[in-house]
Amino acid sequence: NEDRGVMVEKAFSGYFLNTPELKLEKEEVKEEDKEFLLEHKTKNNYHNLRDFRILNKFKVTGLGNEDEYEAFKAQHPDTVVHPLFHGTGYLGGTFILRSGFQVTRGSLVKAGRAMGDGIYLAPNMDKSIQYCHDGRNVERHKGKGFIFECEVVLDGKDSHQWDSGRFRSSEVVVRDARKQIKILYAYEVEKLGR
Repeated sequence: NEDRGVMVEKAFSGYFLNTPELKLEKEEVKEEDKEFLLEHKTKNNYHNLRDFRILNKFKVTGLGNEDEYEAFKAQHPDTVVHPLFHGTGYLGGTFILRSGFQVTRGSLVKAGRAMGDGIYLAPNMDKSIQYCHDGRNVERHKGKGFIFECEVVLDGKDSHQWDSGRFRSSEVVVRDARKQIKILYAYEVEKLGR
C-alpha cells in the first residue's frame, strides 16, 4: 500500500517528455502551508471556500522556460508579482507539470475566456481553488486538483490584464506563459465540505 505522494511522483515520472530537466521535489506538508494559502484568500469569502486539505506539496524546477523567464524578468524588474495562484483539475495539473503552461485558443479552453486567451491567475487562492476539479464525468479525481503558486512578470497592457471590476475578485491573464510565469510550488489539494 504505497504512500499517495509516491504514487503521484511515479505517475508523473514517465510523462515529462518535453522537460528532461524537470524536478519535482516532494516536501513535507506543514500546517504553515495551509496557513500561507489561507492568508491569500478573499477577506469576505466571496468564493464560499469551506475547507480543503493539502495532499502533497512539490517544489517545481526545470520546466524548461527558466532562461526565457529570467531574461524577461531582468527587463521588467519592477513588475514581478508573487504569489499568484492558478487552479486546475488533477488531469490538467499533470499536463502543466509535463510541459509548463500552454495557452490554448478558442474552443479548446476548459474554463472561461472573459479576458481573452491566456493563462488566468489570481492573488486569491480561494478563487483559484474553484477550478480544482476535472468535471462531473471524472469521478476518480472528484474534488481534487492542483494549486500552482507562481511568480509572474507583468509588463504592460499587451501581456496581461487585470479584471475590469466585473468579477467578484481580481484575476490576471498572462499572454506569454513561457516568458512571464515561473511555477514555484504545486500543491495537490482536495476540497472538503462540498
